[in-house]
Amino acid sequence: MTIHLPTPGTVVPALTVLQPYAWLLAGGFKRNETRWSNLRSQADRIIGKWLAIHAGKSWDLVDDIIDVDVWRELDAIIAPALGKHWPDDPNSMPRGVVVAIARVVAVHDGERIIPSLTKREFLLGGYGHRRIAIELDHLHQLVEPVPARGLQGMWSWTVPDNVHFQEVRS
Repeated sequence: MTIHLPTPGTVVPALTVLQPYAWLLAGGFKRNETRWSNLRSQADRIIGKWLAIHAGKSWDLVDDIIDVDVWRELDAIIAPALGKHWPDDPNSMPRGVVVAIARVVAVHDGERIIPSLTKREFLLGGYGHRRIAIELDHLHQLVEPVPARGLQGMWSWTVPDNVHFQEVRS
C-alpha cells in the first residue's frame, strides 16, 4: 500500500501533546494518545487522516521543573522497556514545535481497550473511565521540527514548504 504524505499547503488536524509524551509518540514508543472523552467526536472525524503531533511548551511533570536525578531514575525504569534511553537532559526535548505526523487508525474507549494493551502502552497512557485512546500508525517524524503555537483540543496545522518527513519504524 502506498502512503501519500501531506504536501505543503495541506491543512491537517493537530494535537498538542506535552513532553515527554510527544517524544514517546514521535519515536514510535507509544502507539495511542489518550484524552478525555469530550474529544471523541472530533477524533472520530479524523479516522484515516493524518494527525500532526505538536510538542507543547509545558511538561506533564510537576511544576515544569524536572530534577535531572529524578529524570535519570525514570530513564533507568523506562529504557529497558523502550529499548532506548531518552535524552540526558529533559530540556533538550523539543517544545513548541510540530515533531511528527501519523495516521489515525481508530478511536477506542479507554476502559474497553485495556485488556488488549501491552504493559508498556498501558503505563504510557491514561486509560480508564471517560477516556479515549487515539490509535496511530504510519508515523513520520519531521526531520526538522516546525515551530507552531499549539492549542488545547484539536486544531489545524498547515504543512509548510520545505518540510521533510522521515518514517519511524517501531
